[in-house]
Amino acid sequence: MIQFPIIKRLEIRRYGLFQNEESEGIAHAFERGVHAVVGINGLGKTTLLNILYRALLGPYDQSKSDDAGLLGSQHELSTWRNRNFFRDRVSDAAREATVEIDVAFGKKLLTVRRRLSNLQIEHLSIDGVQVEASLEKYADTVVELSGTATFFDFFAILRYLVFFLEDRVELIWDRRSQFDMLRVLLFDTAAAKAASEAYDTAQAADSRSRNRRAILGRDRDRLAALEAASGDDQAFQFRALQTAIAEAEEQDREQAKKVEEARENAEESRLRREKALLDLQEARIALEYEEQAHYKDLFPEIGETAQHVFLNLLSGGGCLVCGSVGSDVADHLRILQFHHDFTRTPSGVLEPWSDAGHGITGEKLEIRISKALAHQLDLKWNRGSVLAEVGSPSGRMDIYVCPDVLGAGRGPCVLEIKVLRSNHRRMW
Repeated sequence: MIQFPIIKRLEIRRYGLFQNEESEGIAHAFERGVHAVVGINGLGKTTLLNILYRALLGPYDQSKSDDAGLLGSQHELSTWRNRNFFRDRVSDAAREATVEIDVAFGKKLLTVRRRLSNLQIEHLSIDGVQVEASLEKYADTVVELSGTATFFDFFAILRYLVFFLEDRVELIWDRRSQFDMLRVLLFDTAAAKAASEAYDTAQAADSRSRNRRAILGRDRDRLAALEAASGDDQAFQFRALQTAIAEAEEQDREQAKKVEEARENAEESRLRREKALLDLQEARIALEYEEQAHYKDLFPEIGETAQHVFLNLLSGGGCLVCGSVGSDVADHLRILQFHHDFTRTPSGVLEPWSDAGHGITGEKLEIRISKALAHQLDLKWNRGSVLAEVGSPSGRMDIYVCPDVLGAGRGPCVLEIKVLRSNHRRMW
């Protein structure tokens, strides 16, 4: 059974990026739960993550670019291509800098200390018992503790499951990588090793076959040239027909390959589209949640009746008070705010006399409503296009709408506001 590495402790000493006047570096014990590294650009967050990664892996990489995926090459590791990564980030080339980690594999605890200048091992122990401090011994140890078949399989777990680095290829979009990861996780040690060796053998045989076909093709071309030069027209024609047949067969193979690539591209496009649709759905759900939280915070004391009105607005059903239907959420909120300021009941009936003791007469209430309604219309249309309480030679106009809002060839619009008066101070 595979035992995933769990980092328990980290200590970085004498590395200039993490030193200050009070400390020689970083010392942190990882307890259960989430640990977040937060800071502005340039503080060393990515460098810290790479130190953790390299403390577990050492100075190794895939033999080809990681962009090729997990099975882009044979199951072999080569020397780390960016060996100066940690040296180039500090002025002293990290000559005395070290990193030490405690890593749990099930019930076993592995302690390893490396030099950051070259990632060589200075100390290696298992459950406190010191063993040979070498790269070879470390590779054999982590293979045994993790239950993987080879050190390459241990690398695959680190690179594609444990660490989510910026340049990591996602396994979900690569079928061959998915197969190889399932081999690492689900096969027993012997079967996993045999499967990787069989794949490498087939890969090498395929490469040799392609090279030999290329050499054979060149030899055929040279033979055809020699026969043509000898003047044997019949033989030349026969060879020319053979060459044409071979070329046709090669073109047929190429076309079949292109068809297969087109199918794979179509499948990849379908997967990308499905992923994009899932991302869009998640974004919509997150937006709806944020909107609900925002409006709940915006109106914390809203009553049950008002909540019903407000939720109907958010769902696009219009205003239950006046029947208005806005074109977007902003319109709904403006309608709600208008009723919040100038109405007091779900029926939409104004209560002009409830504030009569404070000097709110019917005429003043008409002016108040005119200004509020003009403000809402002005927000909806161009700013400055709707005016309230405008004087004219023929008298005062409650609301005046400029001609440019109504369209070419149409005159201005004047709205008159009237408040219906009642002998009753309240109707409920």
